[in-house]
Amino acid sequence: MDVLEEKVAEIKSVLTRAAKSRSIVRYPKIYSLFEDDENKTIIWATFEQACREIADPSEAIYGVLMRIKSTELPQDGFFDLFKNMRPEKYKELTGSYSASSNMIDPEKRAEIVKLESETVYNHAAKNL
Repeated sequence: MDVLEEKVAEIKSVLTRAAKSRSIVRYPKIYSLFEDDENKTIIWATFEQACREIADPSEAIYGVLMRIKSTELPQDGFFDLFKNMRPEKYKELTGSYSASSNMIDPEKRAEIVKLESETVYNHAAKNL
């Protein structure tokens, strides 16, 4: 998958600032770092690379900081990654590992986000 290496550092800066200040990032902020006509697949491959360079997702999933304004939650990709990285916690919080991430009750999704946000904030405080 194509990654725009020159944008990785910018995304890392946005995410690490947010993590250190225990805040979030809106999707338009990430999109604003790219040309208007940039392929979304490339944008998100670049975003994922930046997250992995900050921390291995088994330690902290920095994508949790990305929030949709209308729901205050990340998009489904975050929940899929959380499910893969933290299967026991996912099962504990959702009641089933087989639960599709887009079918999780909004309150459960919010619990997952709160838990992983704390993980990211703690990672940033100790490592950045």
